[in-house]
Amino acid sequence: MKKKGFTLIELLVVIAIIGVLATFAVISFSNARAKARDMRTISNLNQIKKALQLCYDKIGSFSINGETAMSAPCYREPVTDGDFLASWNATCGEFLSRIPTRITGTYEYAIHTTADYQHVVLLAQLETSQYAMSNAEVTSLVQSLGMGAWTQCPEYNYAIGL
Repeated sequence: MKKKGFTLIELLVVIAIIGVLATFAVISFSNARAKARDMRTISNLNQIKKALQLCYDKIGSFSINGETAMSAPCYREPVTDGDFLASWNATCGEFLSRIPTRITGTYEYAIHTTADYQHVVLLAQLETSQYAMSNAEVTSLVQSLGMGAWTQCPEYNYAIGL
């Protein structure tokens, strides 16, 4: 007598294969989301950069609140700091009414200027390595803008300078 259907072994093999495929799909989806957040971070920094350029044209310097100048190695002024936001809204709010913030992560976007407020760098921490810069690249960019006090700050792996 011939039996119809699948054996227990065949069913377990199929379930195992589906489980492995689902695991790969979840991992790929997670990486895609991290890359999307990185692209959003880069886009946000470019928005802030454009607004800073317009603000510079208006006031002749990058002195938004007087606290962004490099005062110590690895100093950071978050763009979400209360006094920075108040100064930004009063001085340059017409160019960018709401400063974009990080979606996830420990570190907010940071801004640093030279002592004479003629150069500025925006910093962020990316989640993936696709667009990330090395510590040496970030340090080189920051120091090339005249911020010699800067030392390697490993939490920042992306920078845009003006």
